[in-house]
Amino acid sequence: MSEMNDSIFELLRNDPVFSQWLGLISEPVMILDNEMKLITANHDLLRLINATDSTSLVGRRPLEVVNCQFMNQSNNISQILSSLRQLHADEEFSEECSLVTHDGQWLNFRIRLKNFNYQDLPLIIMFMHDIADEKYRNALERIFFNDLTITASGLYSLLSIVANAPETGKELLPRLLNLAQGLLDDIESQRDLRLAEQDEIIPQHESVNVKDLIHELTDYLKQLEPNSNKNLKIINLNEQLTMLTDRRLLRRVLNNMLKNAFEASHDGDTVSVEVSHSNNRIRFSIHNPGVIAPETAERLFERFYSTKGKGRGWGTYSMKLLTERYLGGEISFETSAETGTTFHAEYPESI
Repeated sequence: MSEMNDSIFELLRNDPVFSQWLGLISEPVMILDNEMKLITANHDLLRLINATDSTSLVGRRPLEVVNCQFMNQSNNISQILSSLRQLHADEEFSEECSLVTHDGQWLNFRIRLKNFNYQDLPLIIMFMHDIADEKYRNALERIFFNDLTITASGLYSLLSIVANAPETGKELLPRLLNLAQGLLDDIESQRDLRLAEQDEIIPQHESVNVKDLIHELTDYLKQLEPNSNKNLKIINLNEQLTMLTDRRLLRRVLNNMLKNAFEASHDGDTVSVEVSHSNNRIRFSIHNPGVIAPETAERLFERFYSTKGKGRGWGTYSMKLLTERYLGGEISFETSAETGTTFHAEYPESI
């Protein structure tokens, strides 16, 4: 640490009134100098980063303090802090940001910055209000109602046909049952996502026929978009191929992959599903002709990021979470203007 920072640190630490005031703030707080380097921090910030004392942190920048790899490009910490230089002494700056620690933990904060003077020393106070629960509730509500509305609309359409032509009831019954199952899955998927984040899911292993699962999902998708002119192509589907896994969680992942591919496609486009089997591993590849913009691709698996509107960004995040944490697999994608976009989900034949 610099001699200046060292002296300010000692000055603040030996001021009982300042220390008591800082301790009363019930959220992580950093005190920064005018070069955006830490002078001291409160106990909530130390608890956040599993530190016992702020002495070793003096002189570090905020990203270094919280041990982070990066922040959202749209909310770069340097941009946030540099904005403070444009403020007058009695103004403050507030912005939401997301960041990920080196151990893979996602953090979501509303950063609030304000200039203040301490014994004629110009300092900056940085409040870090945890908004993870707030964003979770907003996202959960939007995703939940959006998915339920889509499925319920498909169910209502088929029931309307049966009401007007009762003789079609027997023919449409399998489709009605499939949509009803989809409605239950939509409800359970929100619960499963919360449990997955809390490490409270215990995978239930069972034998899964891959062909049956793929046909179940593609039939369900067609029922959600009965008037769509999008095409669906299934490649290399071995009728005898089975895997020992958690069927419900695998269904969640593949269903999201298919839905995303259809949403990214236009009328006349073809979405393809390919299954390959090699070295005791099974790979699902779902392709659509669309392309993902570079700025979106970099953040695609981020917890709250979405291109579909505020609060919708959990489809790809949940795919990665369930695949890597509970199904022993890996998920990846490739995208280009020439070849389109392909998502790959690869799993062991038996977990």
